Amino acid sequence: QEGAKLAAKTIASAFAESSLSEGTLRRYEREWRSGLGREIERAYRVRKAFLKLDDEDLTDVGRMLDREDIRAVLCTGDIDHPTTLAPTVLRKVPGLLRFSPQVLSSLVMG
Repeated sequence: QEGAKLAAKTIASAFAESSLSEGTLRRYEREWRSGLGREIERAYRVRKAFLKLDDEDLTDVGRMLDREDIRAVLCTGDIDHPTTLAPTVLRKVPGLLRFSPQVLSSLVMG
């Protein structure tokens, strides 16, 4: 959603300036990297950590997250910034850190 808005803004500006040059269109990359780049990197680290989990570990994670208070937190999320929920979830379920301490604790620290 946020990326699409940045793309539309970049294209609109390029047409307004009558310039579809690489330099003009490169604004999109600069803007998404400054706005979404860190979030994408953080989400990628979490994804890599969870890809290493076996079925038993994934079941354990599911059980740990299957709580009303956690569902309430997860329902408040923003699809463009999913890792912003991590500090709250990890404070409520610190046992999740055993699955990938370095990756998950980096989400708390920022």
